[in-house]
Amino acid sequence: LVFGSTGRTDLLTLKTVDDNEAVIVKGTTSALAFHVNLGTAEFDETVTIKGDSVTLGGDSTFTLQRADHGSTAGGLFVIQGQTAGGSGQKGGDVKIVGGSGSSSSGAGGDVILQTGAHGGGTAGNFKVNNAAGSALLSISNAGVALLNGRLNLGDEALSNLDLTSDSTGLINIADNAAAALRI
Repeated sequence: LVFGSTGRTDLLTLKTVDDNEAVIVKGTTSALAFHVNLGTAEFDETVTIKGDSVTLGGDSTFTLQRADHGSTAGGLFVIQGQTAGGSGQKGGDVKIVGGSGSSSSGAGGDVILQTGAHGGGTAGNFKVNNAAGSALLSISNAGVALLNGRLNLGDEALSNLDLTSDSTGLINIADNAAAALRI
């Protein structure tokens, strides 16, 4: 069955052949916009969801991932906050939250960041970058941390211990601190 209009005679196609059932929607060009082939939904163009939330999956583990790359290194998977409008407005934050525990003493879910497995090379690292994309913190798969910045232990304004990463190698201990530095 094919449904269309004056401008697009094959806008919607329902394929009913055994073992080849499909629903196909074509966009303004002849390219496929959306199709369902035997239970797998595929969007071949950019998708915009304008609601306030999207719920994915059921009771089982759910994975959101990019398809395997056909011939070379995998590309970035970006989750990006909202760009602010107007002038002088802050961009949207990105928040990752573990699940809530059940009402009767259920523990809340963890937030787990895990590096990628390796296929003979080295495993990935965990990295925190600044806005320019330069690494501030890198933790290797072996657990070695490299900090390109400053480490404060305690409230930043009232730091108990301040380690700098500049060439001076200074370690500052707050005045009147109860504990001393032991090396």
